[in-house]
Amino acid sequence: MLELEDYQYNEDTLVGSILYAEKPFIDIDVCNRIFKYVPTRMLFSKRAKKVYEIIQDLCKTEDADLIGTKQFSDKIRMIASLEGGDLDYYVIDLYNNSSTIGTINYWMKKIQKTYFSQRYKEASSEEEFLQIVEERQNLSMETDMVKASYKAEEDIEDYEREKGTAVFTPYPSINDVIGSLQGGDMIVLGATPGSGKTAMLLNMAVGMAQNGKKVDVFSLEMPMKQLRRRMICSLAGIDSSKFRKFELSEEEKNKYNKCATTEFDKLPIKIFKQQSVTVDYIRTIEMKSDADIVFIDYLGLIDSYGNKASYEKFSDISRNIKLLAMQSNKPIVCLHQLNREIQNRDDKLPKISDLRDSGKIEQDADMIWFVHRPFCYDSSKSPEEMFFMVAKNRHGKNNETIPMVFNGMYQKIVEPMKV
Repeated sequence: MLELEDYQYNEDTLVGSILYAEKPFIDIDVCNRIFKYVPTRMLFSKRAKKVYEIIQDLCKTEDADLIGTKQFSDKIRMIASLEGGDLDYYVIDLYNNSSTIGTINYWMKKIQKTYFSQRYKEASSEEEFLQIVEERQNLSMETDMVKASYKAEEDIEDYEREKGTAVFTPYPSINDVIGSLQGGDMIVLGATPGSGKTAMLLNMAVGMAQNGKKVDVFSLEMPMKQLRRRMICSLAGIDSSKFRKFELSEEEKNKYNKCATTEFDKLPIKIFKQQSVTVDYIRTIEMKSDADIVFIDYLGLIDSYGNKASYEKFSDISRNIKLLAMQSNKPIVCLHQLNREIQNRDDKLPKISDLRDSGKIEQDADMIWFVHRPFCYDSSKSPEEMFFMVAKNRHGKNNETIPMVFNGMYQKIVEPMKV
């Protein structure tokens, strides 16, 4: 359900500005432009919609462009009074909500934004979602070329707003390279099995939640209970493997319960229990969710419709995940597996071409990260040695390698201590 503040003030201001414009006569060209980009269906307020329809009908008359604004508002009031209820008084009150005609574009965009936000939340299929995207493109008001300095004075205001919604990782060294994660970003995190990509997801998710960001996790590989245990054990400093061995001491059980009901309970993390999902399902959830960032573990387990070849399947999923990131205005981090060919290569450092069916994924992703542990290929190496690699970064530095420390017992990943 929409809150009043989401739409009523915007709609009242738009309708009031048409009725009580500062010009002596109604500007039919302006009105027609408003009707074109803000069709009646975009208005949620019943009163505003009714008056808006009356205005549209009057503007179709032959002498509309000769009607003075006062005459026009008087006619609206007369018609409104015949409608019954308090519509007549509502038209008078609209004067207090009216703005200058020069701000009309602003209020039109506000109404469009609310309308499409609601439509996205209600979409229940990919077909319906794409129809909304097409509708938004058709009603876009950004079709005119404008001077490069147009609204440049709003850049700092945008900067402050975007600063508040940006998501940072819990690792300063990584943030120095990537900057931040922002709405619309699609990020792919790749690694070979056992390298610690799920551990990296969990460490990032917990760290972001500790910094006040709301996190949604779709775990398609690991059951919710296992994922939750790993997070709590990491926070509490308990060896998670003891759960499977049934070797927890009474002290560790108490420590686990205390962490679960205090520190972990306070974290704004949601894990979705269903393990078989399509992009449509994820979209349905995320267009309604207030999460700041979304993690998906992993890309290859997202269901795809039809019997498609692997490359075509991943292309469809990748395209739709990127589209969802833009429309939900959230960064989405997807884990992904590497091809087995890396096992037969002397150089074990992961490359973008190692991603399964990498072509379309590389094109869609704003960032591609890898986690690499030499110990997975060479037992003489330290099991704690880990590298976080930024192979692609559309917004900054590429081909950067950041050393990390991996604690397998607690599934904890930290930055090396600086001497």
